[in-house]
Amino acid sequence: MPKEASDWQMIGKVETDKKVKSTTITYAPLGLDIERFTAHVNNLPTVVEKGTLEKIIKTMFPGDNVSITVIKDKPQSILFEWSADHTYGLTKVIYPSDSTTMFIYMTQEKARFDKVRSSWIQMLHHIGNCETW
Repeated sequence: MPKEASDWQMIGKVETDKKVKSTTITYAPLGLDIERFTAHVNNLPTVVEKGTLEKIIKTMFPGDNVSITVIKDKPQSILFEWSADHTYGLTKVIYPSDSTTMFIYMTQEKARFDKVRSSWIQMLHHIGNCETW
């Protein structure tokens, strides 16, 4: 994680072992409830397009207005910035043919998002890539 998240701790882990196998791990800053970083992996193939991205965010924030901006789109991975009514985030989705992995940074403070945005983009750019974006 970027240096801004060096003192974060794991606050939750959920695993399922049914038809859909998945693991979700969430990290947050010590003593703060306004930022999160979540890593999620499952064994479901995903087709990612703008409508899919909006569905992902709307599932997390039902009823909110959602805005999506794609930062980088490559075969089998996409990095995008998003906002809901009072939450701002960055998400990278990696989707080979047999699974889906998502890395999600989010905060409820716009000023904080603006301050750390470039660090999180750099970190998310390099997750799952052997090459430079």
